[in-house]
Order: sequence, then C-alpha cells, then structure tokens
Amino acid sequence: MTQWKLQRSFNDILTDMFGHPLTFLLSLVSVSAVVSYFWYARYFSSPQKCVGAPYLYATTHHEVSNILKYSRDGCLLSSEVLVGGPIEFDDHLSELRSIAVGQYKGEEALYVADATSADSYLLLYGGCDPSGKRQYLKTVVSTDVNPGADHTYGIAFDKDGNIYASFQHTDNVLKFSKDSLEPASLPDGISFRAKEMKYFPGTFYQFGRVGVHRVSEQGIRSIAVVGETLWVANEDLSGVVIVDLKSGITTNIIVVTNPIGLHFDQERNLVFVGSKQKHWGGAVHAIDPVYLKIVKSYTTNRMNHPSGIVTHENTLYVAEQILGVIMTFDINSGAFLNKIVKKTPGQIEQLALSDC
Repeated sequence: MTQWKLQRSFNDILTDMFGHPLTFLLSLVSVSAVVSYFWYARYFSSPQKCVGAPYLYATTHHEVSNILKYSRDGCLLSSEVLVGGPIEFDDHLSELRSIAVGQYKGEEALYVADATSADSYLLLYGGCDPSGKRQYLKTVVSTDVNPGADHTYGIAFDKDGNIYASFQHTDNVLKFSKDSLEPASLPDGISFRAKEMKYFPGTFYQFGRVGVHRVSEQGIRSIAVVGETLWVANEDLSGVVIVDLKSGITTNIIVVTNPIGLHFDQERNLVFVGSKQKHWGGAVHAIDPVYLKIVKSYTTNRMNHPSGIVTHENTLYVAEQILGVIMTFDINSGAFLNKIVKKTPGQIEQLALSDC
C-alpha cells in the first residue's frame, strides 16, 4: 500500500508539472523531431547564397537551345546567355555540346559547339555585355562549308591560341588558326598521306577512314590540351588518346572505360576524365599526365554518364547526364559534397567557368 501511494504521488507530481504522461511523451517526440530537423538542415543542406563569379555555364542535350548560367552553389541565374546565331531570324542553337572561353583578336570570346547532325557549327560569341549576355560574332566552321565538321563536340586551345575541335560523326579533330580562323595545314605526321587519305580541310587527327562512321559508333568526345599534347577521349577505343601537337602522331593511349568529359587543371597538373558506365558504375578519374596513372577517383552510387567537368579551387564540378544533376566533390579527399543542381531542364552535357 505504501509503495502504491509513493508511486501515485510521483505520477501526480508529473501530471501537475507536465499534464498527462502521454501528452508529455508526445511533447518530447515533437521537440526531438524539431531539433533533428534543424540539426539536419544545419549540417547536411546547403542553402543557396548565389555566390559570385566565376559562374558555371552548362549546356543540355537539346532541351534548352542556349546556355544555362548557374552560380557555383546552384542558383539558376540565366537560361539565355547567347544572343543571335549563324542564320538570320534563326539562332540555329539546338544541340549544344562543349563551350570554352578563349580569345579572339585580343578580346575574350566564347566558342560554342552546336552538334546538329549533318548541320553542325563551331560558333564564336563575344564577351559579356552588362547584363551578362554574349552576342554572336561569326561561324568558325560548319558542315555546309566543311563536311568534316559533323556533330561538333569538344573544344580546346593551344598556347599559341589556335583552336581545336572534335567531331563525333566524322571521327576527327580539326585545327583552326588563331584570329584568322582558317583551317590549319596538316601536321607533319599525316601530311605525307594527304593524297591517299583525302583529309578534310584543317584535319589535325583522323580516327579510321575519312568519311566512314558507323551508326553504332559513339566516336570521339571531349578534348584537352595538356602541355605539348592533345588528349582525345575516344569512347569506341575505351581510351584517351594522347597526340603530339607538333607532329600529330599518337604518343600514348590511357585505358579508360567509355571516356566522355575531359578537363585539365593546370594548377594541380591533373587531367580529369569522365568514365561512362551502365548500372551506376560511372566515375571521374584524376590522371597524372607525367606518369599517366589514375591517382584518385570520384563517384557516388548514382553516377552513370559524367559528361561535363570543371574545377575551381578545391572543388570538382561534375555534370551527370542521366540524373540531370550537377555534383560537387572535394578534390583532395575525393569526398562527395553535394548536388548543387538537383534537376537540370534536360540532359545536361558540358560545363565551363565564366567570370561574367
């Protein structure tokens, strides 16, 4: 009886202080849920602050006929960076692929790959106006002018300012001279076969027979100038082909499964290569260009088609085409950081950094 009275007294005290015990327990659960929510928000979410330059430019497979401009924490700032195009009353911007900030006659310019099959372009746009838009200047090459320029994909520049572009449906890399934008002469390594091969104007490197491309072939993808060499991602070879810039001769091939995106980080002296694999087995590999070895890999359990790659400070930005997201990784540790863009308006293709 005494024990019952003591227990009863304790329950009465709880009731007086907090109300019915069940209500008290429910209150504890509610408070716990609120605390957990704010703890999760504080440590696992990345509220958008819309950070300043440099900004991320992104292209999509065909859904957005222009360049998307994002802040590096994922704010969509513009969906129409480019103004005008090669055809009067029709921009022609359709199947955009690589974009690269370079120079034209001493001024900043943006080179844009338009990959419409059998009607492709390498386009040149000027610097940014006060609103951040870029006006069309001229066409570097088109399929109509040069049949070797079919399905434009990658863009790169050498130290002298010459322009290189890869073409997926003609399996070649064409070279154009700085400022004049005229097709460059054949490199020494292939010039002796010019009559036999009948190379397209400006050919720097040709995979396979000229003008022969099977529908089943994925062809060549991104390109990057690394020192005195050009790196070419060739999905059909499952390798990155390294070509000497002076001679046009292959110096090495690095085995990478279905390479897509390429980016050279000059400060770190690392080449980042996107490897496409089904069943979420994709990854981005950092390769030492001296020893030609993979030194670190970046992936999640949901990466299939890493197409676009750029780096800024200690962050690696990766465009994942199948998911339609932009992921970030810590370059030093390899740790996944965040999805700064959780859904792009279409199949995202390539990335570039721009100061405006």
